[in-house]
Amino acid sequence: MSGIDLAERPEWHQHAACRPGSDINTEAELQEHVAAFYAGNLGRHQVKGLPCDECSVRAECAADGWGEIYGVWGGATARDRRRARREARRNERTA
Repeated sequence: MSGIDLAERPEWHQHAACRPGSDINTEAELQEHVAAFYAGNLGRHQVKGLPCDECSVRAECAADGWGEIYGVWGGATARDRRRARREARRNERTA
């Protein structure tokens, strides 16, 4: 896995709005919760249903997930991050 080592989670994880809550009681419910953030090519309309918009650590999440190729990080899909990285490279070349 690239990016964050799950054995050494950063401090911001405990404040993340997407962190599983007390409403998750089984392994199957936990897997379903996590799968929502890693479902194939999520479109922008699907991300709207995730808790990212109200999250107090959205910026930290987005920064840690910048290089990730899967999942939703800081409200950005893998496709969003690919586009942003391409744009950043273009801007570096023209600067």
